[in-house]
Amino acid sequence: MTDTTQTDEPVDRQVEVERLAGLNVIDYEAARAKAAERLRVRVNVLDKQVSKKRRALGLADDADEGQGRAFKIADPLPWPESIEGDRIAETLVAAIKTYAVISEEQADTILQTWLIGKFTIAPRLAITSPTKGCGKTTILRLLDKLSRRPKRAGSISPPALFRAVEQFQPTILLDETEKYIEHGSDLHALMNEGHCKGATVLR
Repeated sequence: MTDTTQTDEPVDRQVEVERLAGLNVIDYEAARAKAAERLRVRVNVLDKQVSKKRRALGLADDADEGQGRAFKIADPLPWPESIEGDRIAETLVAAIKTYAVISEEQADTILQTWLIGKFTIAPRLAITSPTKGCGKTTILRLLDKLSRRPKRAGSISPPALFRAVEQFQPTILLDETEKYIEHGSDLHALMNEGHCKGATVLR
């Protein structure tokens, strides 16, 4: 599609939008007003079309959006053949205890994440140690590999926790919680409601 400006110069909108999409942020900011006038469109309309073209060309940089990255969780595909559940559980518990000093009950808690919908009340696994270097990070890494829908969070806000649990039902792995979870805070209250089935919060 072509258009003509007041100087009667032909303008191919598709070509111009693609050209603008290839500019870096600073150059586009400097060119967008005159480009919108030349194309006879509003600046905000041009911004949307350029953003759309950047995504289509694989040039979009989500880090520059100031909104972080999309939260994605992918469930593993079921094993194509039938398996013995008890054998798998025993093997995983043995593997966990190979790398960490942990009780049978604590190891079972990790596997329970795969059956969380079958229980009315579920325990939490709290990992503590008297000093550094006792293996807390190792256990966290094991949890990240063996739990159902694991999501590590060095820090998390109440709205983020609320939305993540509501949409994905993940296994939230919180590290260094003493640094950002205060007793009686909104985040503390949300977590208190998460130990039993049917609990709700209003937002």
